[in-house]
Amino acid sequence: MKLSQGRVRDRLASLFRNASVTALLAPLLLAAVPHTAAAAAPTVAVVVRTLPPPRADTFYAAHLKQRGWKVTLVDDDRIRSSGQRAIAGYDLVVISSSVYPARIANRLLNAPEPIIVAEHRLFGSFGLTGARANRSGQTSARKAVNIVKPNSPLAANLRGAVTVATRAEPMNFGIVGPGADVIASQPGNPSRAMIFSYDVGDTLASGGTAKGRRVGFFMSQILPNVVNRDGWDLFDAAAAWLTPAAPDPAVELTFDPVVPDEGALLGANVSPRNFGNRYKAVLGFQNRIGRDIAIINRFHEFSAGLYSSFFWDRKHIQDGRTVMISWRATDNAGERKGAPDPDRAKKIVAGRFDREIDAMATAVRDLQSPVLLRFNWEMDQVRGDPQYIGSPAEFIAAWRYVHRRFQQRGVTNVEWVWAPRARSFSKGIGQTFYPGYDFVDWIGGSAVPINSYSEVEAIFGAWNQWATNIGKPQLLWVGLRENPADSLWKANFFKRLRMLATGPWVNLKALVYYDSKSPLGNDYFADTSIQSLSAFRKLACDPHFTVSDSC
Repeated sequence: MKLSQGRVRDRLASLFRNASVTALLAPLLLAAVPHTAAAAAPTVAVVVRTLPPPRADTFYAAHLKQRGWKVTLVDDDRIRSSGQRAIAGYDLVVISSSVYPARIANRLLNAPEPIIVAEHRLFGSFGLTGARANRSGQTSARKAVNIVKPNSPLAANLRGAVTVATRAEPMNFGIVGPGADVIASQPGNPSRAMIFSYDVGDTLASGGTAKGRRVGFFMSQILPNVVNRDGWDLFDAAAAWLTPAAPDPAVELTFDPVVPDEGALLGANVSPRNFGNRYKAVLGFQNRIGRDIAIINRFHEFSAGLYSSFFWDRKHIQDGRTVMISWRATDNAGERKGAPDPDRAKKIVAGRFDREIDAMATAVRDLQSPVLLRFNWEMDQVRGDPQYIGSPAEFIAAWRYVHRRFQQRGVTNVEWVWAPRARSFSKGIGQTFYPGYDFVDWIGGSAVPINSYSEVEAIFGAWNQWATNIGKPQLLWVGLRENPADSLWKANFFKRLRMLATGPWVNLKALVYYDSKSPLGNDYFADTSIQSLSAFRKLACDPHFTVSDSC
């Protein structure tokens, strides 16, 4: 059975924000008797510990319902009292990891219904593994499985090491018999099968014969609330193999562009200051300027996709902000840590960092919301500086390489922000790093001067003119220190920037302010003086910037 590459974007977070778990599951709890009548939608019984179910099981129910299944939650006590009769006639049965194994034991061993077994302590009871305790178990906390049979319909068109969760958690495994078809194993330990199947008539590990199709699955008890899109794709692929009644694969959801139809968006990078963390600091910044911000910048190191849960990114998305991820091409947090890698671009193109790139692509895709991706900004720095990773030609090749790998991972929610230093355009440098029209969605210009106090046009004028000729929306990134020789310079800069942004610079569609202390300790906060804060507030509250977020 060949599976479509179209994948559904699961919107569980928004479901649980807009309705209580009880309201969401109310229609599912009405079914108290076995299913006997045909229905338009395919039917699935999800066997759980109790009713109402544990929270993780509500994610099973919500996902299956969204995919087009008619879902019934079955208390495992009914398996203990009624055995196979409790699941008779369903198109699919899912045994959750929340169940009490003793209540199920071997009562469903001979059931003809197709079953996904997601409780490792039941693998032996179903004959999927040997009955000894050491033939199944849970791995240490991890985020990935290793697809060892990519051509299988159960592999969901995935291959190799695949991140299946946004947070590391233990996962089910089994030591299976020769009759099993192993699709995924534990990375580094191929004897531990994490997705495996038996067809009708196959010889089970117990020596018996499979009476119905079976899939052993890695989804341990906590995983349903942290599994990502690839994890659900594997789950849906298992369901599709188990029963021809499974719904067709869902089509891709599309996302509205970030660029506004009218006016421009206001954003910020906000450091913690005295607020304890950056999230609280964002709320404090909004309070200081008298409005919400539309874009929040989040810095991430090159390998962040391998270890970060992107918790705060998700939190900002839940609050309604567009996240802009400033993604370094090295694990080099500013000028004070790590070391520059002037050959990083060549290494990227050579495939030496595919693991990091693919992990980031998966993590960003799984945010399931439009994301601005500002990859290796200020790439036009001189050799030896933190952001320099290669010559213009080498950088362009690396940018396009990363862009293509994101496309290959099915990432459709990213808008690419190319952002050299704005002032380098007057010297003919910044534009030489341009990857090309088809590889860029926004043209960014960055300026956070240390000891320079030039006027707006001197910094951004050449950049704006060049970007206007390209025809892409422009994103201006700026941070300003106070001028020790002119106490009104910063305030006047904000006033002039407001005039240009709301007047002749019609392609300027986003302004992101660096409200932070730099790695070198310089103060770029908007409120470094009463005059500066007042001018910034007037810019922020101008109708041009308040189409979506009013003051």
